[in-house]
Formats: sequence, structure tokens, C-alpha cells
Amino acid sequence: MAHVPIDASPAPPRTGPSELVPACEVGWRRESQRALLLFLLGTGGLVFALQVAALTVMVPVLAAVSLIVPTALLLSGVAWAIWALADMGQTREMRSVALAVATAAFPLVTGALLSLYGALLTLIVIILAGD
Repeated sequence: MAHVPIDASPAPPRTGPSELVPACEVGWRRESQRALLLFLLGTGGLVFALQVAALTVMVPVLAAVSLIVPTALLLSGVAWAIWALADMGQTREMRSVALAVATAAFPLVTGALLSLYGALLTLIVIILAGD
């Protein structure tokens, strides 16, 4: 049987620590995209839930559940935005300022306001259900 010869060529040169991209630089991009996605899903879900809540006034539990789901999505988008902004602060260089501004403006600030709005509507529906 023939064997494969052993390769005696030198190993490829290693990159130094200054040339490596830190893991947090890749992480904050992924986290900010996830925050933006959750914000979009929560906003669309809140618009849909307002339509469902108007149609299901006679069944307040269904209206409350339809408002809780997008509110939870918006709150998780706020959490991911906070996480992404914290990781952005730890990176050595900031290449995408527009993504940082979009992460701070949409999922963090607007998502927090819309989640408060959704929570308030859910509370109103639950209070009206008790009457």
C-alpha cells in the first residue's frame, strides 16, 4: 500500500495579536442587527395587535395576549440594543457610526416608548376585562 508522503513545508505565518479582530467587534454587529430585527417585529406586531384588539373587544383575554407578544418583542429588542451599545463601547475602533445611531435611536429609545405604550394598552384591556 502506498502512503501519503509527509509534508515538511513550513507552517503558514501566524498573525500577530494586533492584526486580529476582537470578538466583540463582530458581536456588536450581530447584536445590533438582532435588536433592529426585534424592533421591527415588535413594531409590526403592535400595529397588528391594535387591529386584533379592536376586533376582539368582547374577548379581552385575547386582546391582552395579542398586545403582550409584541410588547415582549420590543422589550427584548431594547435589551439587545443595550447589549450591542455596551459592546460597541468596548471595541477598539468604531467603523459604523450610522449603525450605532440606528441602534440607539430605533430599538433603544423608540422601542422603549412603544413597549411602554403596549404595556399601558395591555393594562387598560385587563382593567376593562375586570369590569
